[in-house]
Amino acid sequence: MGRAPCSSLLAAIVASTLAIPAYAEGSATKTAQRTLSPAYKECLNTGDARMGVMPAMFDCGRDELSRQDEVLNSAYRAVRKNLTPAKQNQLQVLERRWIAQRDKKCKAKLDGSQDGTLLWYGCLIHETERRIEWLKNFARKA
Repeated sequence: MGRAPCSSLLAAIVASTLAIPAYAEGSATKTAQRTLSPAYKECLNTGDARMGVMPAMFDCGRDELSRQDEVLNSAYRAVRKNLTPAKQNQLQVLERRWIAQRDKKCKAKLDGSQDGTLLWYGCLIHETERRIEWLKNFARKA
């Protein structure tokens, strides 16, 4: 049988961490799903990550989270620059609250296992994508 079944199972786990919440949470989340970078998808489908080697899959997740954080920070700065000082402060409070909530939610995925770590990365990426969409909608309304 080789490594293919393990690889397929791990790929399904990664996909499920990002796809299942999309069905549960509506169209805004489905839109966010399209923001996964081609580099992330390629990373998961090549090299050791494709073979189900967890540290390689973690590297893919870490790199994608870094990319998503850059997009998030750019969206935040773009929204913030068009706000009054009072609204900027409100947005900052909202962002700090969101970070704490995201971290708490995703920390629940960690169970000390490698699968838990993979789910944790998936959660952080998913929640960051959702926040990027939220900021874009906030900018339209501001």
